[in-house]
Amino acid sequence: MEEDTPPNSVGKSDDEISFNIDSAKKILSFLNKHKALLLILIPILLTIHIRSLPIQQLPANDWARNSVYNYFQSQISAGINQQFPNLPDDIKQQKIAEAFSNYYSQNAQQIETIVQQETAKLKSHFSYQSGDKTYPYLGDLDSYYWLRFARNIKEKGTICDENMTLMQASFLTPMLFAVLSAILIFITVKKLAGTLGALVASILVSTHQVFLSRSFGSDTDVYTVFFPALVLWLTFEAFYSKKTLTAIIYAALAGISYGVFSYAWSGWWQVFIITLAALIANIIFLSAKTIYHDKKFDWKKLTANNNLRNSLIIFITLFVVTGIAITWLYNFESYIFTFKAPFISTNFKVATAGDWPNVLTTVAEFGGGSYSGGISSAGGKFIFGLALIGLAFLVLNKINNIVKNIYYVLGIIIVSLFIIAPFSVSGMADGLPKLVYFFIVSIPILAAIALQFINQEEGDDLRAPLVIHLMILSAFLAVIQGNRFL
Repeated sequence: MEEDTPPNSVGKSDDEISFNIDSAKKILSFLNKHKALLLILIPILLTIHIRSLPIQQLPANDWARNSVYNYFQSQISAGINQQFPNLPDDIKQQKIAEAFSNYYSQNAQQIETIVQQETAKLKSHFSYQSGDKTYPYLGDLDSYYWLRFARNIKEKGTICDENMTLMQASFLTPMLFAVLSAILIFITVKKLAGTLGALVASILVSTHQVFLSRSFGSDTDVYTVFFPALVLWLTFEAFYSKKTLTAIIYAALAGISYGVFSYAWSGWWQVFIITLAALIANIIFLSAKTIYHDKKFDWKKLTANNNLRNSLIIFITLFVVTGIAITWLYNFESYIFTFKAPFISTNFKVATAGDWPNVLTTVAEFGGGSYSGGISSAGGKFIFGLALIGLAFLVLNKINNIVKNIYYVLGIIIVSLFIIAPFSVSGMADGLPKLVYFFIVSIPILAAIALQFINQEEGDDLRAPLVIHLMILSAFLAVIQGNRFL
């Protein structure tokens, strides 16, 4: 009697199993090789989805349903009030809910038809007709201001898609720049924190409620995210370029981008000045550290430091190219004003109501805020604490530096998460002078810089973390002083 050959566990031949394993390996290899490109699709698709929601007018469904439900509940309430006038409110509300539930179960189809009709009426009320298509109105006042400029350009001969209205194009323009912003943020952060960090940063910015609320429609706030993301990407590429020529090219492109940025926002100079300040601070730090450890001034050793030399070249390139761009677009006085603007903005006063009416109090950008409010809108104290820790880690920049100074690092983590972050959202912090508050929130990064200064190893690079930290402080200044126009 012949012995049956036992089948394999899936009923397939060895060749088929080998083929499947090889295919799986190829797929995994492809995913691993292109993981950055695949992951960047997540914030892109998320941005497109969220920014498409106003076009669908989804809130109209809830408004209509609430309106219809309230109508029938008010009818039921009137009957119960007439039948039981002295019934306690809590019991009365319970009877109304039970009666409406019974009524709905018996007339569900009729009620849903009414809901659909009311939804259509609401959507029609907030829409306009163009040809045979219906489009939703823009959702904020500022968008109509910029829409008038766009309409003026169109009527004077600019080529436009005749099948799309100008207002509908205004809905889609912020979506385009938001997608580009998500891509730029992903690429930039990937260089600093890896693929996972890039994904998280891109999603956080793309879905942030402040960014979304200020950039639906044709308002210009979306450009205050896109252009900083663009110039920071170009600048960081210059920072980490191994070849001097490549660094110069990226820095020059960043300088040209600042010129374009100046058209979109009068406060473009903030990112520019912050970048120059970070470069100067990095040059001073590297020079001071070299002199401190060598106990002497050695010009040849200083000039041989690639990071120091690269920082100086980028500084000169940014300074010159941005100056040329601003002078060509406007005039030389406008470029000189760039270096006066920080001192002017720090003296800016929040719009307040006095004996006479002040229309500026109605303008959101002129309204003052608080440190705690700014942190809460940015994600809360925990996110803020993690940001402070992340900046300190960027300064330390090597695992060896972190491990070697583990007790100091643990101290930075504890102080950031459990002391500075909670204090920053407290009422006490809001009453502090600006410089005192800025010093407190700078303690983690200053501690990391001090550790790196004492450490004799080379390879320090403070540029990126200083740029990010100074931008955070600049955002705080704008929030509390009501100078978001500048």
